[in-house]
Amino acid sequence: MLHAARHDRMFLVSCVAAILLAFIAIADVGALALVGISLTHEEREMVDFVTISAAVTLSMYGVVRLARRAEAARLAAEEALADVEIHVAIARALQNAGSQEEMMAAFCRAVTARGAVLAWAGVPQPDGSVHVVASDGDRNGYLDGLDVRWDAGALAGGLVGGAITTGTSRESRDLTTDPAVAPWRARLTASGLRSALALPIRSDGVPVGVLMAYWAVPGSRSPATRAALERAAADLGRGLAAIRRTAELAAASARVQAVLDASPMPILVFGPDHRVTYANGHAVSAFGHAGATLIGVSVADMVPAGNAPSHLELPRADPVAAPAVHPSDRHGVLARRLDGSTFPADVALAPISLNGQPHVVCMVSDLSHRLALEGRLVQAEKMEAMGQLAGILAHDLRNYLGAVRGLADLVLMDGPEDGAMHDDLLTLEGVVDDAVALIGNVLALARPAPVDAAPRCSVTRAVDTVLPVVQRAVSKRVAVEV
Repeated sequence: MLHAARHDRMFLVSCVAAILLAFIAIADVGALALVGISLTHEEREMVDFVTISAAVTLSMYGVVRLARRAEAARLAAEEALADVEIHVAIARALQNAGSQEEMMAAFCRAVTARGAVLAWAGVPQPDGSVHVVASDGDRNGYLDGLDVRWDAGALAGGLVGGAITTGTSRESRDLTTDPAVAPWRARLTASGLRSALALPIRSDGVPVGVLMAYWAVPGSRSPATRAALERAAADLGRGLAAIRRTAELAAASARVQAVLDASPMPILVFGPDHRVTYANGHAVSAFGHAGATLIGVSVADMVPAGNAPSHLELPRADPVAAPAVHPSDRHGVLARRLDGSTFPADVALAPISLNGQPHVVCMVSDLSHRLALEGRLVQAEKMEAMGQLAGILAHDLRNYLGAVRGLADLVLMDGPEDGAMHDDLLTLEGVVDDAVALIGNVLALARPAPVDAAPRCSVTRAVDTVLPVVQRAVSKRVAVEV
């Protein structure tokens, strides 16, 4: 550029000299004409030649200036087009890259497309080293085993360490003489790298990495090129921040998903159209079967008509007009499974906003087991009441049996000691005693005291008691032996 400017100045001096000569010649001709001296034909031709040469020289100067302006405009247009191309590449990287590695690789390709022969992006590590994440245009294995640091020491004093620690761009116009790159000079020279630019990658104002660009020729980058690369580094920082936030959001969503899936209670989420947008595993088990899906199922398919809570019964075009849902709202419904069977359920509703749209979280409790337990409890209470009533009746019955035995004793005292009646009365007393013992067991069972389960029945005594009665009841031709 300096060489071209020097030629411009020499050409301008030549043009000015030619124009001055032409003016001098014309002035001389005018002066001679005033004093009456006429010029010869050869002299007039010489003056005309000088005048025409001056005019041609002036015209050439204008043409050259226009050509140089056109060349400058062409170079500016190419530079602007290159800026547009790099911004398009960056926009595509920001849109399509799904990871830090993919985005950094796309930005490295955009930098080499801007004229660099090598570009790489790295991130500082906790141990003080710089890890190369992505690169493009590696020359002669320059990055193989590259040792760069950012914490302290000679390996941290180069362009990379300075850009990371200060958060400002660092440039080396000549890598063969720059003392800042002395530890890597031999490697740089062998790879044919002569100049470099280190650009800090900032996320939320904090340096989180570095974008390095190398050229095969020494010298400084033009202001437009440097500005474009600095904008690229800034865009890369914003893109990395977006990827990090997306990853954090995905991790938080995964944690919430794990909690919901692990919940022992069926959980459903209904959208504005009253269709299921989420269902955990227990909800699928409660309403469907293994492998079934509840996504897209309507409330009307899960709760029979007229049985759904008012918040979920009918779709509403205007969510604002829908009745308010409170977390404490609980409703007893008859839920319906995908196979058409029903079960009693208790439903708790809670409002939530997802993507700016109102949703309802529905927590379902299957009441089948609880209702069965309640039925058993009611039956147990009935049995307890019957036990208490039986205790009262047994107590009264024992009193009646006591009166019967007392009368039997009186008859035995007044009657003869032999005869069938005497034996019958003895049998009656034995039966009454057995009945009283049985009633005692009933009363013991009715009381909360522990029951002695040891056997108290004597088979021999029972047979001896019943045998006389049987002998009198059967025919005399039948013999009963024991």
